[in-house]
Amino acid sequence: TAAYFLQSGAAAAEPYLSDVGTPGKGYDGRIQFMRNRLRINVMSSAGPHALEPDFEAWKDFVAEVNQYAPSGAKLLMVSSTWTQLAVELGVLSSTLQALGLAVGVALASVLLFTQNIVMALLMVISTIL
Repeated sequence: TAAYFLQSGAAAAEPYLSDVGTPGKGYDGRIQFMRNRLRINVMSSAGPHALEPDFEAWKDFVAEVNQYAPSGAKLLMVSSTWTQLAVELGVLSSTLQALGLAVGVALASVLLFTQNIVMALLMVISTIL
């Protein structure tokens, strides 16, 4: 059985010791949790926009599986690659928002003080370029 495999201390069981949780010492008792490791054929070093479709597909798959899963047996998607993807997309999004806000405030300020729309637009174009 799986418990015997884990209890035997075999070298083959070493990488999987944290994948099964039981209340007893030496994996005695009922299994409380089990972790599966799934690998997909995606280059994890690709940029965030290249990985986003795969992330969305996995997110939809997890939501579909969890829709029918019993209470306490929900699927969790945990990956350092997905975490890095979310951080990179967040940084890109917030950077573009900050740029838009800064250019908008600069446009409004120049327009307010000079009251010359041509000069204000030239300033915005030169700032963006």
